[in-house]
Amino acid sequence: MNDYPYSRRHVVLMWVLMLAGIQVTASAAEISAEARIDRDVVTVGDVITLTIEVRYDDDLAPRMPGADTPLGEFEVRDYWTEAPQAGSDGKILARSLFSLTVFSPGVMKIPAVEITYVSSDGTRQDSVTTEPVEVKVARTLTDESEDIQDIKPPLEIPRDWLPIFIAFLGGAILAALGLYFYRAKTRKAALAGTGPVMPDRPPHELAYETLERIKRSDLLVKGEIHRFHILLAETIRRYIEGRYHVDALEMASHEVLDGLRRRGVKRDTISRFERFLDQCDMVKFAKSRPSQMQSLEVLNLGLEIIDQTRPIPVAPTATVEDTLGGSAPSSSELPAKTLDQPGS
Repeated sequence: MNDYPYSRRHVVLMWVLMLAGIQVTASAAEISAEARIDRDVVTVGDVITLTIEVRYDDDLAPRMPGADTPLGEFEVRDYWTEAPQAGSDGKILARSLFSLTVFSPGVMKIPAVEITYVSSDGTRQDSVTTEPVEVKVARTLTDESEDIQDIKPPLEIPRDWLPIFIAFLGGAILAALGLYFYRAKTRKAALAGTGPVMPDRPPHELAYETLERIKRSDLLVKGEIHRFHILLAETIRRYIEGRYHVDALEMASHEVLDGLRRRGVKRDTISRFERFLDQCDMVKFAKSRPSQMQSLEVLNLGLEIIDQTRPIPVAPTATVEDTLGGSAPSSSELPAKTLDQPGS
């Protein structure tokens, strides 16, 4: 008589334990995180994309990893997120993406990333972790190029000097003839007196026209961001050469800025040149990829620099002779003044 109630209690207990196990399994499957890269074999300095993907139920709120997430030896070059969207399995899908680079060869590991989350009612708070990701980083040189080559035998010095002497003599004669005709043509042009030589156009006019042609070009549409910024930098460097007589095309950016300081250019003007050259150098040397809007902002910065540094005519103060009917100076005789002259 007592065995039946005892067995019934065991059956009820067994069902309770089974339901609890189902509930635990369901809770563990509410959120998952995965880390993956676009390629696992790279060269030192290459850029790879790391994607952190989180799938979760709509009653959870995960905190996605940000740009300050520690990623070991890897340097974060860029970071962005994608808006959460519904997945095919009914869960919500969210992604954080990182552009990474590394400068150490060998088998490198992107460490595990922890994502914390909280339930919508605030009663549950926990975290989920991705698996580490391995990346094989090779040196720039291939194995074949790193092999030590055999020493080449010494070149034999030719003993017949006659062909070398004839070639040298022919080159000297051609050079002398070229110099003679050049001097004759120059002397003839000087004696002809063809009239006054028109002065070169002001450097700011040439810079305005060049920047306008670059702006109307289809470089940005075709994705030629690198070429676009090289042309911008060359245009402003030519303007600096014509405006301040600094050999900007043959200098590094910091040397250009030093030359402007020696010319007495004001500090805030030099800061604008520095910001412009830094943004162009980031694209040229650091392989940065700004958007079309950001690229046009660099072009507009160049136009602003020219606006603020180009010479502007300043009308002279009227004199007694002008008041009594004396002749006023022509516009070409007006002195020039610029916004960036010291003390102006």
